[in-house]
Amino acid sequence: MNFSRFSRPLIVLLIALALFAVERFQNEPTEHAPQIRSERIQPAPQLTSAPLSIGDAILNRADHVQVTGEGQVVKLLRDDTHPPRHQQFLITVNGAAKTVKIAHNIDLAPKIKGLKTGDLISFSGEYIWNDKGGVVHWTHTSDTPGHPHGWLEVSGRKYQ
Repeated sequence: MNFSRFSRPLIVLLIALALFAVERFQNEPTEHAPQIRSERIQPAPQLTSAPLSIGDAILNRADHVQVTGEGQVVKLLRDDTHPPRHQQFLITVNGAAKTVKIAHNIDLAPKIKGLKTGDLISFSGEYIWNDKGGVVHWTHTSDTPGHPHGWLEVSGRKYQ
């Protein structure tokens, strides 16, 4: 049997399938990739120098703005263990109908040991609006020139 006449079309087909797979999966977000993955790559151009209150940011559906605020921890979430790693939890904020997710980069700042539901937390970071209430991240000393620093404070201890 002569397989050489099948070899060229088979190779072309395999290459086309490989290119299709690379293109398809390269742009597909993974379940582990939160919205905040770009924090080391590209600072948000809309950041303002004066932080907004978290309530104003939520009300205005602000995106990529520096905020400050305080809230109460209502749910601890599993740490995101894919680099950059994040300690994650939900807080309620006065006047907001929804919760806000805090995603604290524990590769760049210390993890809050002993955090529990009911704890009061003050924060400064970058807010990204979503229909679930939004996410505050960049709660650490900035590793990107020109991007504001953030922090978390619990029981009088500041984490940055």
